[in-house]
Amino acid sequence: MSKNIQQQSIMRRIYYTFALTILLHPLVVYGSVFMLGAIVFADLVHVAMVWQNLLVQPVGSVPTFVLTILSQGEIVTLVSLFLMIISAFMLTRVGFTSLQAHNQQPSFY
Repeated sequence: MSKNIQQQSIMRRIYYTFALTILLHPLVVYGSVFMLGAIVFADLVHVAMVWQNLLVQPVGSVPTFVLTILSQGEIVTLVSLFLMIISAFMLTRVGFTSLQAHNQQPSFY
C-alpha cells in the first residue's frame, strides 16, 4: 500500500469520525427530534384554529377545554406534541450544561 493511499484512508476515517461526532451531538439530536415533532404537529393540527377556539372559552373552563382536546386527540398528534415538549426541555438542559462546561474551560487568551 502506498503512502498516499494509506494517508487518504486515515484522513477518510478522521472525517467520518468528525461528521459522526457532529451529527450525534445531543443538541443536534434533540433539535432534530423537536423539528420532526413540530413538522408532524403542524401538519396534523391547524394551530390558528386551536388558538382561536381557546380564546373563545371562558377563563374558568380553559383547563377542562385543554383536557378535552388532549383526550380526544389522535395518538400521532399527542406523540408529536410529547416529543416537542420533551425535546425542548432536553435542549435547554443540554444547552445550559454545554454552555457551563464551555465557560469553565481555561482561556488561552
